Amino acid sequence: LQRKRAEESLRYSEEKYRSLTDTLPIGISVTTPEGGIIEANPALVKMSGDDSKEEFMRAPAVVHYHNPQDRQRYIAQLLEHGAISGFELQLQQKDGSVFWASASSVTQKHPDGSVTLVHSIVDITESKRRLVEMETLLKVSQIVTQTSELDPLLQSLLDAVVDALPAAEKGTILLSDEAGSLHIRAMNGY
Repeated sequence: LQRKRAEESLRYSEEKYRSLTDTLPIGISVTTPEGGIIEANPALVKMSGDDSKEEFMRAPAVVHYHNPQDRQRYIAQLLEHGAISGFELQLQQKDGSVFWASASSVTQKHPDGSVTLVHSIVDITESKRRLVEMETLLKVSQIVTQTSELDPLLQSLLDAVVDALPAAEKGTILLSDEAGSLHIRAMNGY
């Protein structure tokens, strides 16, 4: 009877844990230090762009990192300290698109001597984008207040915008005169 109660209690605990992890809006996974994926919740599978949990778990964890060296640094710090919080890195979706994430993890040591890693992952891409926008607006406001001549002002503004947009390698500002002719007033990357 006591064993049956213990089993029911364990089953209830597992169901409660599963219900919690499956409904959280943050990604959660359990991996081995070598990169084998033991468990992943639906939010993490969705972030990865995989079609199913099984598809996500088939690949080694390093496949989901945009820069494999980030995983090496992250795991080295985690194993050294036993826990890590707010580690920012870029992860990669199945289609190759990249997103920013904040990862927090703890190590779990088991009686048999093995170690597993429990991770929580939050997509911070939008926050990073807003931060870049704010920094660019600050830079632009400083440029406007410090430059009184039009051509240096336009060049500085163009440089700030190109720096803020990762996809922008080149840029040009054209202004028209009274006759409607266009004149290059600033350019970057040509």
